[in-house]
Amino acid sequence: MVKIWWDSSIFRGKPDFILASKLKYLKGKLKEWSRTRQGNLGLQKQSILNQLADLERIQDQRQLTDDESYLRAVLTVEFEDNAKREKVSWRQRSRALWLKEGDRNTKFFHRTANSHRRYNNIDKISVNGVRTQEPTIIKEEILNFYQNLYTETERWRPQFIARNGKMISKGDNIMLQSQFTEDEIKDCVMACAGDKAPGPNGYTMAFFITFGRQGLAISHVQYDDDTLIFCDVDSSQLKYLRVILILFEAISGLHINWGKSFIFPVNEVPRINMLANILGGKVGDLPSTYLGMPLGDEHVKRMDAIRRNFLWQGNCDSNNHKFHLVKWDQVILSKNEGGLGIRNLKIQNQSLLMKWLWRFASEEQALWKETIKARFGMENLWITNLSTQPYGSGIWRSIRNLWIKFFNKCKIKVGNGGRTLFWEDKWVDQVTLRNRFPILFNMSLQKEATIREMRDNQGWDLRFRRHLNDWEVNKIVELLNILGQCKDLNTDEDNLFWNPDEQGRFSVGSTYRSSQRPGTHIGGWPWKMIWKVKIPFKIACFTWLLANQAAFTQHNLMKRGMQICSRCWFCECEVETINHLFLHCRETAKLWQIFINLRGGTSKKP
Repeated sequence: MVKIWWDSSIFRGKPDFILASKLKYLKGKLKEWSRTRQGNLGLQKQSILNQLADLERIQDQRQLTDDESYLRAVLTVEFEDNAKREKVSWRQRSRALWLKEGDRNTKFFHRTANSHRRYNNIDKISVNGVRTQEPTIIKEEILNFYQNLYTETERWRPQFIARNGKMISKGDNIMLQSQFTEDEIKDCVMACAGDKAPGPNGYTMAFFITFGRQGLAISHVQYDDDTLIFCDVDSSQLKYLRVILILFEAISGLHINWGKSFIFPVNEVPRINMLANILGGKVGDLPSTYLGMPLGDEHVKRMDAIRRNFLWQGNCDSNNHKFHLVKWDQVILSKNEGGLGIRNLKIQNQSLLMKWLWRFASEEQALWKETIKARFGMENLWITNLSTQPYGSGIWRSIRNLWIKFFNKCKIKVGNGGRTLFWEDKWVDQVTLRNRFPILFNMSLQKEATIREMRDNQGWDLRFRRHLNDWEVNKIVELLNILGQCKDLNTDEDNLFWNPDEQGRFSVGSTYRSSQRPGTHIGGWPWKMIWKVKIPFKIACFTWLLANQAAFTQHNLMKRGMQICSRCWFCECEVETINHLFLHCRETAKLWQIFINLRGGTSKKP
């Protein structure tokens, strides 16, 4: 029917005019068909209910005839079909995309559709100071407004100059400035929601997607242009942020959806609503989600629980509980320490954060470093001050809190002495001279001087606020003897040397290994040999369980609360422990003897 109507409509003009005219003609035909064929679903439903009620009353008085029984069956089917069409109709009007067709929420759809109708209704509009209630004029003015809104009119934009920034290649630049291709336009149309508000021609995007697809599959690629920005509880910061974002809109020609922007408070934040009004967004709550990723939650505990369950239960049903045979703290040790080598997420996270401390101390003139220095100020020439604010952004604070642990794994490799403090930094024997000579430090007039400032062509220039007492001279002699063993200054910059690595270079792997706690097992056990022997991995894992006294013997099952006999099933004499079952049992000893004979060795009772 649609094809007949489409082919019968003939218009002349430009292709876009012909398409718009055909769609308008088809819209009228579909409305006429809907009134004649489908009609008012509510009236049809009431008519069917009345007929069914009449048949019920007849059945109370006498038995229904065959024709009446057939009619009731037909009416029942029509009623179900009518109810389904009514729900679909109201779902489409409500624009509720997150509910599926068939959900019994017709009442909800009614309320949603009526709410949308009241909210979206425009009964009058003011254009250039003149109010009008004519629907045709209102429609034209709204259409013109949005056409102008999304049309590029500026011939000049302010330029963003970043001379030190990374540049894209010429090929990428040409690709970004090229015209949209037909495939890109088609992918954009196919990715639109079909049940949103119709366009000026009265058709929703579902029409163009359904009849314009022509068998082509929609790409699975999705793009999310979202950004997380962390700020302190400072109204001036939010004002500057809004100015920056507005300038970004002006430079790029893009638009920020302020109505869908949220501000998430971390801990107790005063005047949060006022701050949200400055930015023009809404107040959100943590935990929330960003691209499916949880925010503000205990990630490590949740991920460890998932990993534990997967290790011991696999893909089994969660209701089918299985014992966790070895403590998780033992599992996450390295294989040399008796674990499985599974990474400790907390230590791994700290190792990754320490990488930023290494970069901060080693990278010069980096923009991100200069920004952090300006924000927090410098405690010394290696690291910023520690933020003491109880609220606001905690990203750099979390990184900065690891500085002591990080710096204890470093030593300073002195070059020209320009970045190393003479008294405060650990550049001699991993102890600060301030702590080693507290009396001399208190008398010094150069407490914040660098090594280069303390050294001249004649030697070390030590200045004190008073003359030394006789018993303090020995301290000076000891200090000068230590300084005499140090190398002379050179032209190289001062750098950090990473102690866990032989080359002194930072790596996440060396940081993780140096941060792991040692195992609690008896030293000397050849844990490494379990994984080096050329045996199936499944056998190696079982051997690891035996070494940890964790295999399911009768004795271990009893310790876990199972009411069973603890005797060995082989000899029926001793308690079935791991050592007895695999070493001391007389039946097991026979197997060991056979194995030793095959290997050509001599037996020795373990």
